[in-house]
Amino acid sequence: MLTTDGIPGNELGQFLRATRARLRPADIGTTPAASRRGSALRQADVADALQASDRWYNGLENGAQPPESWHEKTVRQLGELLPLTAGERQYLHLLATGHEHPPPDPDVADGTPGMRPLLERYLALLGVPAIACDVAWNVIAWNQPMTDQLAGDATVRPGQSNVVLWLFTDEAERIIADLGHAREAEIGNVLLALARYPGDQRVQRLARQLQEIPAARRLWDRQRIPDDPAVSTRQVRLIRGGTHDGHLLNMEFPGRLRLLTLVPGTSWLAAMAGLDGHRRLRQRALSSLRLPASA
Repeated sequence: MLTTDGIPGNELGQFLRATRARLRPADIGTTPAASRRGSALRQADVADALQASDRWYNGLENGAQPPESWHEKTVRQLGELLPLTAGERQYLHLLATGHEHPPPDPDVADGTPGMRPLLERYLALLGVPAIACDVAWNVIAWNQPMTDQLAGDATVRPGQSNVVLWLFTDEAERIIADLGHAREAEIGNVLLALARYPGDQRVQRLARQLQEIPAARRLWDRQRIPDDPAVSTRQVRLIRGGTHDGHLLNMEFPGRLRLLTLVPGTSWLAAMAGLDGHRRLRQRALSSLRLPASA
C-alpha cells in the first residue's frame, strides 16, 4: 500500500506480515491443536509466544503506532522469536524505535564539511572498481577500474544515474550475472535506508520510483533484509570475458555518502593480469577523475 505521496505506508506492519507469512507455528516453537485448519502462522500465535494480547499484536500489523513502552528488550524478543537475520533485526529496531541500536550520536552532523572531497580522493586511489554515491545511491563518481574492468560505455553516469534503479535495466544484465540476488539485496538496503533516514527526500524519491517497476515492487513486498547490509557476494562479467565472483562492500560515510567497492575474487584477480597492474589504473584515475560541478 502507498500513501498519497507514493511512499509505502505502515512499514512496520508490512514487514511483520511478510515475515510471519514465511513461517509456520513450529518455527517459533508453537504446536497448534490437531483440529486447527491450515498450517500458517497466525497473529495469535505470535502474540501468545510474546505473552501479549492478540489485540496488541494485531494493532502492530495494521498500522497502530508502536507504544511508547516499547524498549530494547521487547524489540529483541520479537526479533529472536520470528526469527530474523541480523539485518532484519536492525530494520525492525529502526522501524519500532526510530533509531539505530545503539542510538546515533547526536553530535555527528549530517553535512560533515570536507567529506566529499576526501571520498573523491579515496575513490581515485582504489585499484578495484568503486562508485561514490549519496545516501540514495545516486551516482556522484566512479573510478577508472570500474570503467576498465566492468562498465565500459555503460550508461550509468555521475550526477545522472542511480545504482539501484540501474539494476532493473537491460544493461545491468550484461554486467551482473547474479542479477536476481543483487536486486533483492539492494531493495533490502533501500528499506533500511528509509527506516534510518525517514525524512530524506532522496531516499523517498527512490522508493517511489521503485514502486513503478513491477520486478522491484515484487521484491519490495517480500520485505527481505540482507543478513549483512555492508557486504554481499556478486558475480560479474568482465569486459575481457568470463564470469567472476567478488564481494560488494557498501560503506556509509558522514554526510550521508556511500562508497560501493567491488573486491575481486581469486579468478577475477587472475583475469586482471593483462591490465598492466594496479599502478597504471591508479595513475589514470588520479589524472582523469573529476566530479561534475552540478553533482
